[in-house]
Amino acid sequence: MSRTTQLFELQQVDSQSDDLLRRALAINHALGDAESLRSVRDEHAAANAAAVEAQEQLRVISHEVDRLSAHLAIQSKRLYDGSVKNPKELVAIEHDVASTKQIRATHEDQMLEAMELVDQRQATLAAAARALELAETEWQRSQDGLLEEKDSVDSQLRVLRTRREKMIAEIPWADLQLYEKIRKAKHGVAVAAMVNDICQACRVAISGGPLRTAKQGQEIVYCPSCARLLHPGARGELVRG
Repeated sequence: MSRTTQLFELQQVDSQSDDLLRRALAINHALGDAESLRSVRDEHAAANAAAVEAQEQLRVISHEVDRLSAHLAIQSKRLYDGSVKNPKELVAIEHDVASTKQIRATHEDQMLEAMELVDQRQATLAAAARALELAETEWQRSQDGLLEEKDSVDSQLRVLRTRREKMIAEIPWADLQLYEKIRKAKHGVAVAAMVNDICQACRVAISGGPLRTAKQGQEIVYCPSCARLLHPGARGELVRG
């Protein structure tokens, strides 16, 4: 195997590893991230708070209606049981009963409105609860999928690490150091394939002596444009999966 083929195949393994590492980082970031549920949870919490508020309003009004009814019962009994003899006091009781009935009627209307509001907010809460359940189910399905993908990515990375260790053991030390230096300087890509005499890293056409030497695949040839190592190309397809 030629020097450039060794380095090109190592480059393919490293590029695959880089892609997998980026995906692994994205998966790790997404795992446990419930940001997508935030708005649905906020809506459910708001609907629950509104339903509780409506229930409390109904409780207060209902309690007041009960209090007024109890007061009316007492006053009506006093009015008709003969226990009150004083005419002025009887007139006062009559006025109190009439006034209390008016107040109770108003509160009863408010209580009906409060009951309708409770029904509306309970319906809204039920809908929000269903939406939250669906969102959480979908989120959990997504998390399960991410965990499955993470296992696959980790497995592929282990295979690639093993393959890389075997590769670098067969590459001359000087060539490996050159490769690592260029890879570090060129955003992870030290070796570029040539397709139709064009460097696939910078898309510049290669010609003359560099082209002839690169096609032979025996000597180290730099792209005149991007300074990456050039490889004639096709042999890299052997390193897949």
